[in-house]
Amino acid sequence: MTEPEKVSIDIRLDKERTQGFTVTFTEQMGHADKRTLADIAKDAVFAIEVGSYMGGSAEAILGGMPQNGRLVCVDTFDGTPASSQENATPQLTILTLMERLRRFGDRCSLLKADSRRAAQWFAPHIADLVFIDAAHDFENVMADIAAWLPIVKPSGLIAGHDYDRIARKRVDLPYILERRNIEWDDESGLHCGVISAVMESFQTFGFADNIHSSVWWAKPEWHKSLQKAA
Repeated sequence: MTEPEKVSIDIRLDKERTQGFTVTFTEQMGHADKRTLADIAKDAVFAIEVGSYMGGSAEAILGGMPQNGRLVCVDTFDGTPASSQENATPQLTILTLMERLRRFGDRCSLLKADSRRAAQWFAPHIADLVFIDAAHDFENVMADIAAWLPIVKPSGLIAGHDYDRIARKRVDLPYILERRNIEWDDESGLHCGVISAVMESFQTFGFADNIHSSVWWAKPEWHKSLQKAA
């Protein structure tokens, strides 16, 4: 597994962009993940990201989208107990995200809200891509998939992060299911909740060829509820 990347962002607080400070943090998204995100976003004119944090995935999505593509970043900005940067304040997180995405101008909007509440504010079948990377326990991932699936166009994709394909030790499905209610299983190095929720939700789903990418994606029609209805 690759070492986490350290990223430094210069936050500028004045109009002349001379006064400010530097924030250094551990990137939550690897290079393989970013390449996968850029690829699945290449045809997306309107995308929604659920769980933006400090902007690594948002930057990759916007970088892969067409020049007229627009992204809405949805996040509470309250952090998560599983994060090594849980002490970052919401204000600092938002400033870092805004600075990182500044070059995309008005192509990106921020929505500070809970995931499921925010999903109620979007029209059905409006998004070409919804990328989910919020809470990682089974219950929350299942709820996020259920909330955002109706927002995706039939021709679009719903996707997410942290379907890990490299474990620290050999594990089986019962092991993953047993630990699916925690954000992160340090013993195996797996996000068991994400893996369990994706398997429970979809008949089939896709990955990049690079096993270091933990981004998964699916067409809405692959959801098991729609498969049963058909």
